[in-house]
Amino acid sequence: FNFSIIAPKRWVSMKPEAFNKLACVVMRRSNPEIMCMIIGERAGGSLSLEALKEISISKLASASKVLEQSEEALTLKGMTFAHVTSRVRVETVNIVLRYEHWLATHRGFAWQILFWSPDASKESLASESRKVIDTFRVLDPTEDGGGQGTLEDVTRPELGYATRLSGMGWSLWEEAGR
Repeated sequence: FNFSIIAPKRWVSMKPEAFNKLACVVMRRSNPEIMCMIIGERAGGSLSLEALKEISISKLASASKVLEQSEEALTLKGMTFAHVTSRVRVETVNIVLRYEHWLATHRGFAWQILFWSPDASKESLASESRKVIDTFRVLDPTEDGGGQGTLEDVTRPELGYATRLSGMGWSLWEEAGR
């Protein structure tokens, strides 16, 4: 997904599919306990950083009760991130957690870099997540994650529909065995 990070000492890799089928990286750190999950996507050119932030925040709110939340935009090494910090109660297990969402988009790629820890680890979560984010880089800044696609717009007034998909990254589905 056209990015790299370098895990600082004491972070260990875990199997991403054990946490989220969309995750491409999952790491854990102990003393204090902090988790990191990265979802990298080829989102096409139409997904803005603001839209990615709304998607990420709404996902958190659907799974927990948000007790506190703050947002800021940060530019690190020329890359703009939406940084969202949250304190939430996971009501199914009645536990309070801290989250840090670091979100970025670039040329059709989207990255959600999520960190979480127990509520008591607020300062450690902030400093450890920043150490990881400081190593984030786009591998090829010229690569296009969305592409223009191959579909042409279609208008069929006799059938009552028209499509407007040209240039939005959609491509014809190739049937298996062709």
